[in-house]
Amino acid sequence: MSVSELLKNYSKDQLLVLCADNNITCRKSWTKTKLAETLHAAGVGKKNKKSSVQKSKKSSNKSSGKSSKKKSSKSKKNGKSDLDCNINQSVCEKSYKYKKSDITALAIKCGVDPNGTRKEICARIAAAIGGGKVKPPTPTPTPTPTPTPTPSGDCYDDHTKKELLAKKATELKELLNKAGLKAGKPTKKDEMADYLCAVEQNPRCDPEEGVMCEGDQVCDASNKPGVCIPPDIANKSNLETFMWNNKKIIGTNSAINRLKNIIDPTPKPTSTPKKPSEGTVITDIEDILRQIQQGGGEDITELAAVQTAVLKCLGLLA
Repeated sequence: MSVSELLKNYSKDQLLVLCADNNITCRKSWTKTKLAETLHAAGVGKKNKKSSVQKSKKSSNKSSGKSSKKKSSKSKKNGKSDLDCNINQSVCEKSYKYKKSDITALAIKCGVDPNGTRKEICARIAAAIGGGKVKPPTPTPTPTPTPTPTPSGDCYDDHTKKELLAKKATELKELLNKAGLKAGKPTKKDEMADYLCAVEQNPRCDPEEGVMCEGDQVCDASNKPGVCIPPDIANKSNLETFMWNNKKIIGTNSAINRLKNIIDPTPKPTSTPKKPSEGTVITDIEDILRQIQQGGGEDITELAAVQTAVLKCLGLLA
């Protein structure tokens, strides 16, 4: 049937009924010409033209007539009562036979979420269909808290302790130097690996600046800054030990002495000569030297006596 024939033989309401009967999406806001063109493009009326015209007119009379009996009969045949969960998704989304409230009621019937736009609800209904049966509604998953990230197992510079132990001792020494641990570093591979792990995993310490290690960790102050190490590693060390404010500090001899001088800069008193005991004869050295210079023809024995007195005064002769 041509567009002109559709326009001639049908009213706009009848064309809308033709759309619904043939599951064609048409809108009430469309013009009569656009409805006719849509029906013609869909092939309505091309086959069995006479039967189609009669069927359409009959259907139109039922819909446009004021007989409640006819209208009720059609509603029972093609109305809301035929809605089921196996509805075609396109019909569900676009058919004018059903209002959104009908689709919402169907969603509840099918056990799916009735909230959202009509298109979203129809998509849920279609997704719930499986093998002709409606799947039970999928419960909304409870959000799980984001797990706290756990340490990756790296010990130093993206290396695990096992990987560090696989290196040569010279390579570990280079890594210690790179980490700023040049003085007082350990010599055994396992202890070198422990120090490298401590550098990356623990905060650095600097007792000279008042920065101490946390908890029972021990500060190795051989370098500046130092490194906080566990007590068991510190106990293996042969470095000097110093306690300050109930905190154990280890380090090279020079580092510990420097720290002690900073903590207590008071100079130690120097030893003073002992006061001579009462009755001790004090020889005047200057007087003896004058006698030597002025002595012209003294006898040798007198000079010898003077020399002996000088040596005793200087402590060089008992």
